[in-house]
Amino acid sequence: MRRALSLALNRQGIINSVYEGAAQLPRWLSNPGTFGYGTSVFDKAYNGSPVLTQNIAEARKLVSQAGDSGKTITIGTTSQLPVYAGDAGAWQAAAQAIGLKVALKAVSAQDFIDFFTDPKFRAGVDGFPGLVFGDSGDPASLLAQVVLPGGLQNFDNFSDPAITAALEQARSTANPDRRAALVAEAEKLTAQQLPWIPDVQPDTALVLGNGLTGAVSSSAYLFAPWANQLGGTG
Repeated sequence: MRRALSLALNRQGIINSVYEGAAQLPRWLSNPGTFGYGTSVFDKAYNGSPVLTQNIAEARKLVSQAGDSGKTITIGTTSQLPVYAGDAGAWQAAAQAIGLKVALKAVSAQDFIDFFTDPKFRAGVDGFPGLVFGDSGDPASLLAQVVLPGGLQNFDNFSDPAITAALEQARSTANPDRRAALVAEAEKLTAQQLPWIPDVQPDTALVLGNGLTGAVSSSAYLFAPWANQLGGTG
C-alpha cells in the first residue's frame, strides 16, 4: 500500500502548486546536498536510481492485490500551514484516484507538532506530511532516524534486517567510498520499502547582495548565531 500511494502521488503537481517550481523530484529519502564524502559513489548510485514518478495504473493494481479497495485512510494535517495543507490535499487526491477513501484529521498549526512528538496524538492516523532534513553531510543522518529500530522518527517501529545491517556496517567503515556504498544500498532499499514516502525535495534559496554578506549557506543556520555574521565574512 505504501508503494501504491507513492505511485499515485502527483509530485510534479506539488512542486508546481505548493513550491512554485522550487523543488525537485526525489529518488531517495536523502538528497545530493548531504553527500559530504564518497561523492562519486553517491552520485553514481543516486543518478542510477529511479525518479519517484506517478503511475496510477500500477498503483491501482497494487491496491487490488492488497485487497484494500474502498478502505479508508486517515491523514493528519492542518489548514493553517499552507505547505502541509497543500501536501495533504495532494495525498488525498492520490488515495482517492486509486480507490481509497480519505479522512482528514485537521488540527491547529500549534498542535501539528504533536503528530511528531506524541504517540497518543497520532493514534488512528495512517500518515501525515512533514518537512524533514539531514543535519550533516551524511545521508545516513536522516535515514537512521526513520529506518533503525528506536529511531527518532521511526513512528511505526519499522525494521528491515538488510537496511539495518548496511547502516550498522557503514558506521564502522572508515573508507569513505566503502561507507558511501553501504549507505547508498540502505537508501535504495528504503526507497523500495518506503517507511517514509518522499514527496519532493525543496530547494533552499539564499539571496544576498553586495552590501549583505556572511550568511550561513547551509542548515547550520538553524542552530548558529547567523545574524552575527551578516555584513562580514565570518
